[in-house]
Amino acid sequence: MSEEKKQTPEEIANNRYTTASKYWQAFYTNAQEELGFLQGDRQWNDQIKMMRVQNGQPVMTLNRIGTYIRNLNTRNRESVLKLKASADTSIADAQVDIVNAVLNKVSADSNLDTHLDSASYYQIANGIGYLRVGADYQHTYAFDQDVYVESIADPSTVYFDPSARGFLFEDANYCFVITKMTKDEYRSSVGKGGKIDEALKFSNRLSKAISPLTQSQDTIIVAEYYRKEYKSTKLLKYANPATGEVKVIDKSEIDSIPAEYLLVNEKQIDKCVITHSLFDGVEFHNTTELVGLTRIPVIPVVGEDVWLNGKREFFGAVKHAMDAQRMLNYTVSLSLEVADLQAKSPWIVDDSAINGYEDIYRNANAVNYAYLPYRKGSNPPQRNSVNTDITALMSLKTESGNDIQQIFGVFDSQLGDQSNEQSGVAINARNNAATKSTYVYKDNLLKAVKEVGKVIASIIPVYYNGRLIDVQSADGSSKRVMCNISSTDWYKIDVNESSNDKTQKQNLNQQLMQLSQAVPTAAPVLIDTILRNSDIADVESIVARVMTLLPPEVQQMTKNSKDMSPEQLKAALAAQEMQLNQTTQQMQDMQMQVQQLQQQNEQMKADNSLEEKKLQLEQMKAQLDYDIAQKQLLIKQTELEIESNLKMHEISLNEQKLQLETVGIQSDQMDI
Repeated sequence: MSEEKKQTPEEIANNRYTTASKYWQAFYTNAQEELGFLQGDRQWNDQIKMMRVQNGQPVMTLNRIGTYIRNLNTRNRESVLKLKASADTSIADAQVDIVNAVLNKVSADSNLDTHLDSASYYQIANGIGYLRVGADYQHTYAFDQDVYVESIADPSTVYFDPSARGFLFEDANYCFVITKMTKDEYRSSVGKGGKIDEALKFSNRLSKAISPLTQSQDTIIVAEYYRKEYKSTKLLKYANPATGEVKVIDKSEIDSIPAEYLLVNEKQIDKCVITHSLFDGVEFHNTTELVGLTRIPVIPVVGEDVWLNGKREFFGAVKHAMDAQRMLNYTVSLSLEVADLQAKSPWIVDDSAINGYEDIYRNANAVNYAYLPYRKGSNPPQRNSVNTDITALMSLKTESGNDIQQIFGVFDSQLGDQSNEQSGVAINARNNAATKSTYVYKDNLLKAVKEVGKVIASIIPVYYNGRLIDVQSADGSSKRVMCNISSTDWYKIDVNESSNDKTQKQNLNQQLMQLSQAVPTAAPVLIDTILRNSDIADVESIVARVMTLLPPEVQQMTKNSKDMSPEQLKAALAAQEMQLNQTTQQMQDMQMQVQQLQQQNEQMKADNSLEEKKLQLEQMKAQLDYDIAQKQLLIKQTELEIESNLKMHEISLNEQKLQLETVGIQSDQMDI
């Protein structure tokens, strides 16, 4: 900053552009590559693609990334984001409806949803998109200006201050937005003071940047230049003794203070001033001070970001899935090539067998001939068949597809394929689990929209004070109120997220169908609501026919609701909601009772089972005791038999001994 003090504003702007373009060049180069990859044009390496084409090999691009990016973007589109202001003080509370009315008006007039879709697409695809808040006259003959929000069509034309550290660049000191216009538009914008030749040199310099804007003979490229400066001034605080209302103003606005207000405090400050100019490299044109702003009104919608080597890097979902997509393309191409080669196996022939038929066999792999002739007496030609199993390739293709799904957090069931989940609760649980992996995109989008709301609120006093604003009342009526807001510092800006009408109808129908299944008696009362929330052609005629089948009291209730005032209808709906809540509570109580009965039943079953097991154990014990007694009896019998045998054997031995003794005596007598 000290060096900039010695330079002219034009020199500062040129140097700042040089610094910013160098800083953002690498990111925007990668972003352009990723966008080209997303469109399917750059999913093959140029050299490999050229070589395969020259060799007649398939070069397939099965682009699944585009489907998944659109699915993630659709998740954001399904949400309706609404800016909402709440008051921090009692004074602000009286005017909070006016602030909300202006926020709604700006959102509606700007078609904010469309611009959010565009910024969110680039956020998800390559890591960053941009929203911009501005103001313009309502029409040619109007003096009032309206605030608007728009997305910057080409994010690569934005060059922010590299020294900014705020998540949403709220602390940036400058920002360039490169734009292209015809030379006639340039002359009309800058007047006679424009130096076209010098501007063309700067234009040529810009055209060499990463931005795809190119200069032609009839066009010129210039830069919108936002810059933040600080000017020393005195801050004055006035108060109305009668009402207690406080006004804080800059010294230059002292003439706007009514006489009944008294000065209660003052201090010297450095006031932030935001200016916007058209810069052609030579001088500034159409410089305008953006009163009320304290930040540059270009808000980034960040995808994922990380600080690496002192530099902030941005990336989207495409970056992570590029290798898996390349693998899928290569696997599909190789599978097709292998399958094609099986039909192009070479012929094994005796050259005499095809003499005169060489052209036929030369084209036999490309032309389906009805027959292939060969010379009589020769062996018939045969193919040198190659049976190549492509199962592994197909498995690899499936794995590559699964890898892409894991990276994006988007699975087959979310793309419309049949899944195992059947109930609405299970389906929602699966979708919620998948959404968490990519919630960073939704979260950062909400942060950007909230910052947009803060920027709009800060300039409401500048563009809408003294104008009549249509304010919507709680009962649905509208009234015109004079806008007179002294400061929006007393208001807190939030973003309310809700589903779009179609999604709300689908969710409501799903809940009503589940209620009808749980409480069949409620189905006749709910059938007309279910039908009206369905995408059925000529639904009213169908509802009219179905209504004739409903009970008279239900028909009367539906008829009465059409004749009710908004207040009566609101009260009736509240009563129905209370009754529905009571019914739901009764259902929950009944479900708890059923669960308790089931638990008691299971306990009784467990008790009966225990008695049965006890009886079985007693029977087993009795049988075991009987078996033991039998075994013991058998052992006793065996012991007795052994003892008897031993005694018999002893008697036999004694008898043999006696016999031997007798024989000995007789022998002795004979000897005598």
